[in-house]
Amino acid sequence: MTKKDVFNLLDLIAEFYEKFEFDQKKLDSWHAALQSFSFEKAQKNLLAFVAVSQFPPKVADLVDGGEGVSRYVPGIQETIAVLNVDQKPASDNVILEELARMRKILGIMKG
Repeated sequence: MTKKDVFNLLDLIAEFYEKFEFDQKKLDSWHAALQSFSFEKAQKNLLAFVAVSQFPPKVADLVDGGEGVSRYVPGIQETIAVLNVDQKPASDNVILEELARMRKILGIMKG
């Protein structure tokens, strides 16, 4: 990808995300990261990305199309199911040791 291609990509990102700004330093950095990739693929991934994200993309989002990172957010029922998993409570010994450690950190003397 040429530096002009990267400029066009960053300019397109700025069109979609009003708070996204770039300067020569950002252009140079992105070019260093993207120079071995295809402009067409990065542009295609950008167009797919903007349809599902309210935040500007990172370089990795344009290279792999975000396939490596899940943006899945669990629903209420799934969150409740995870929170309701029975966990073994800490033993009294562990609780006392942790309380002593916290008192030491906070400088509290046991009275």
